[in-house]
Amino acid sequence: MAAVFTTWTALKGQMLEDLASGNWRKVSSYSLSTAGSSRSITYRSFSEFREILAWVTDQAAVESGVPAYHGRTYAADGGRG
Repeated sequence: MAAVFTTWTALKGQMLEDLASGNWRKVSSYSLSTAGSSRSITYRSFSEFREILAWVTDQAAVESGVPAYHGRTYAADGGRG
């Protein structure tokens, strides 16, 4: 039976380890159980793995309170003047 992760951060860490070691080819799914809900995340190709890893990275950022994206601000006149 596969490990069940209890945080997005732990899942992200495992996915990064699997990516580095090449185990992403063998695993094909992960299980997550947080705050009373459970989900199984399954992928069939490397592109799906990358998409899921990006999504899990965003969820881990939200979980830790760090914004995943930072908006940019620009001066109205481009900063000249």
